[in-house]
Amino acid sequence: MGSAGDSPSAGAATTTGKPQISSEFQESLKNFIKRGTTASRKERHHVLRELNRLWSDEATGISEGPLQTILFNIANCLPRYLGDPISCQELLKLVHQILDKTTEPNYPLFSAVLSGIADSLTLESPSKYSKNLARLSLKVSVLVAAKVKAGSAEWKTLVDIQSRLLFVALNTTRRWEEYLTYKIMRKTFSADANGHITKLLQYLTREDALQASAGFIKFISYYALQKGHECVLDCLRKSPELMGVLTHFVRWTFSSKTPAAASFLHLSETGFLRVIDEKTFKDNLLSPMVKSMLRNPEVVLPAVIAVIRGVSVDLSPFCLEIGKQIGTQLHSKVETSRKLSVDAAKYLAQQCSDTAVVDELAVYLFGVLNGSEGKITLATERTDVISGIGNLSAQKRGDLQASADRITSLFTAVVAGEAHEAVAVHAIAMLGLWSAKFTRVPLALQTALKNISSLKSAVIRTAYLGCLSTLLRDQSAEVPADLVPVLSKIVETAAASKVGDVALASEALPAASVLLLLNFSTTKLSTLWSALSDTAKQTFASEKFLSGCSPDAMKFVSLLVERLLVFHYDRLKPDAVRMYIRAMSYSLLRSSQSERRQALQSWKKIVATNRIGMLSEDLVSALKTTLVKLKSADAGTDKSSDGDSTQRAQNFSKNAIAILTFVVECYVELDFPAADKGRLIVECLLISSEPGVASLRPSMWISLLRRFRHDSLFPDKLVADHIDEIWDKLQTEDALSDEALKIAVKTFAGFPTLTTVTKLLANVKKEVSAAEVLAVSLSDVLVFHAPAGFLYDKSVLEAHNEEAAKGNIKRESKAYSYKEQLAEIELRKELEEKKKAKLGGKEAPLTPKQKEVVTKQIQKETVVRQGVAKVYKRIERPFLILDSMIAGNPDCIRSYLSEIIGIVSPLLHVPLTARPACQTWILMSDCVHDHLKNGGIGIYFLICLITFLGS
Repeated sequence: MGSAGDSPSAGAATTTGKPQISSEFQESLKNFIKRGTTASRKERHHVLRELNRLWSDEATGISEGPLQTILFNIANCLPRYLGDPISCQELLKLVHQILDKTTEPNYPLFSAVLSGIADSLTLESPSKYSKNLARLSLKVSVLVAAKVKAGSAEWKTLVDIQSRLLFVALNTTRRWEEYLTYKIMRKTFSADANGHITKLLQYLTREDALQASAGFIKFISYYALQKGHECVLDCLRKSPELMGVLTHFVRWTFSSKTPAAASFLHLSETGFLRVIDEKTFKDNLLSPMVKSMLRNPEVVLPAVIAVIRGVSVDLSPFCLEIGKQIGTQLHSKVETSRKLSVDAAKYLAQQCSDTAVVDELAVYLFGVLNGSEGKITLATERTDVISGIGNLSAQKRGDLQASADRITSLFTAVVAGEAHEAVAVHAIAMLGLWSAKFTRVPLALQTALKNISSLKSAVIRTAYLGCLSTLLRDQSAEVPADLVPVLSKIVETAAASKVGDVALASEALPAASVLLLLNFSTTKLSTLWSALSDTAKQTFASEKFLSGCSPDAMKFVSLLVERLLVFHYDRLKPDAVRMYIRAMSYSLLRSSQSERRQALQSWKKIVATNRIGMLSEDLVSALKTTLVKLKSADAGTDKSSDGDSTQRAQNFSKNAIAILTFVVECYVELDFPAADKGRLIVECLLISSEPGVASLRPSMWISLLRRFRHDSLFPDKLVADHIDEIWDKLQTEDALSDEALKIAVKTFAGFPTLTTVTKLLANVKKEVSAAEVLAVSLSDVLVFHAPAGFLYDKSVLEAHNEEAAKGNIKRESKAYSYKEQLAEIELRKELEEKKKAKLGGKEAPLTPKQKEVVTKQIQKETVVRQGVAKVYKRIERPFLILDSMIAGNPDCIRSYLSEIIGIVSPLLHVPLTARPACQTWILMSDCVHDHLKNGGIGIYFLICLITFLGS
């Protein structure tokens, strides 16, 4: 922005005199220069308001030198004030007052400042900051423009500056940003909008115009397209200046040897290209565009796409002429040209209303694929040509049945003669794009499916079946009778295979989805139904299949679940329903973004059809379990680095957040009963507390409460009403880790009520003070804490050794006296100790009898450990909940300190609860730490502690 100071226009102003200003006003100006950019909003608000007040009282203007300093200071303030609307408003008021008391020769000073800002912004890459600063600078420029005479040299300078600022501000895809800019700039147009636009276009389309003028041209187009400006639009279309705009556009794009800037193309696409009509397109753009694709296609293809997308005319008359040039680039040696041509084919089809013309272009491209322009052997080039043909299905018409037989026969011929399996599969996928707009199964596809068993490639078979499943979308679709036996056999083969056969199950998924459209009462499909309802084998819903199948198969999992739960829900048992809801959770978490969006729509259809709120609760519960399993399975594989594993885990968490949000919105939209809503909210609490989800969205549960249209700022009553359900969930939850449960407790502990805390403490006391907990002895607890598989009570081994030694002593021995035998035993002990010392403290090898004694004792200790573990599991969760409550909201728990001490202090004497109770006792210090120096609760806590120790 400092470049504005070197502008020659800054020194062009002359001073006619030296006006006298008051000392108070001088002091206010100094304050603005010194403190105008301070970080304190309150301070700069005061400075600006004071300056505005004093300036309005001044009867004279200000000389050029101080004015230049003030304007440069304003330029420095603009970026500083972006996030402060009050400062912006006061600054604009100041600029307005300066302009009111400034003579015309000083206007170039304003232009110099704005030019510096525009120069700095055009050098930066587009960002939120640059667009906000451009809009704020435009507000200043509008104030200056109101003072400048149209057509003058200063007006031309200002138009150039506004063009550069608009080039930045309108380089966006967000409509609200475009509208904000429109609101700012529309004030510059007087009642004679047509005359003003004519003058602007005459200047913007001059011979030496720059590409930045596209910013102002886009605004003019946007202004003309707004409601109520129809006369302006007609005038613009008939204006000879529009031809100048097109001439400049052709010069900067189709006639250029270098690619046009992406920002310029975006502004042109969303600007004046929307205004031109069919005749203007044909006369000014069609010929240069087609010819340029013959000369340097890799340079002009982005501009071709911008023109095709931008124009609002029907391109059917020009489809073949443009499409043939695109078809040539589909098998170009340059990969970038091929990819751009694939997109161009899609946009061209979207702009054509005549299906017959698009069909002719598709036939022409099939000819190119088959060698009409030279043999295409590379798989990548053939794939891109096929992609172009597939994208031609993106037509405005939803029904393309008239093209079905012709297009399908050409696709199946390509698949039959294709040597590359990947290319053949891609061709079937592109056929699927066309099939999505067919209403009946074409004859060529029926023939291919009848002979599907003769295909050696399982991938191609699966692709054909997937294409059929895409075509037949609901029960109104007619399934050809001669395909039913073929599809049934495929499902039977998968059902008879071993559990988790991913290849066969993936192939049978789309076949089963099609068969589910049939009427079971009139069709013999007992094998299909037995395979689908078998909760033991789980042909399509086993953990091995769902975690191992390809992402492409996942979309058919969601389709299968949709058709089962929408058309055949009454025939399924509850266990089968939960099984397929779990399968849906895998599909939602593992699918790509587009397929997940489709799966979510399937879920919405399921819930809307059955009107059962518990389905959403089951899905959220299944999502929680599946999320944990996918993360643990991914972390347990050695196929990828830790970074890749962490990224995938994060992606799973992001998917879970998006899915939860959609499920809740769908639930609220369908307006289920309040009781079902409460259970779902509790289930959402648990999955929102999963560590990965909580790290990405710490307030996820509160956000979901807002979507439930619940009073999310004060959810105390919600927690109190459902505290029993929350307690049961926390007690029985086995999928989430202890860390997740701690997060869940800390979340709802932030909204405590007397009912909530009292019930929780009562439940904790009931569990930790149970008779079976108090009955566990100290020796059993010590065995429980000892490592499993190792002998804890070694006294049995010593007792066995002493008993064995004493058993060998004979009081009536002729060789040794009784005293001598005892001395010999002591000697053997000393020798064993010395031998042990030589071995470095290691135990000497056990004898067979000693091993037998140790084994029996370890078995006894294992039984004891299992019994204690069962009891300890009962107290583990209550202590975890209590500790998390204390850690999550110590300020609240301070009020219930006496109750907690009454629960914990007796447990310090109990062997099993002593260790966790001691930990809880230490945590309670957080409740009183800040109050120890002030007495009060701290003294009470110490009295309780002394009383306990004295007892």
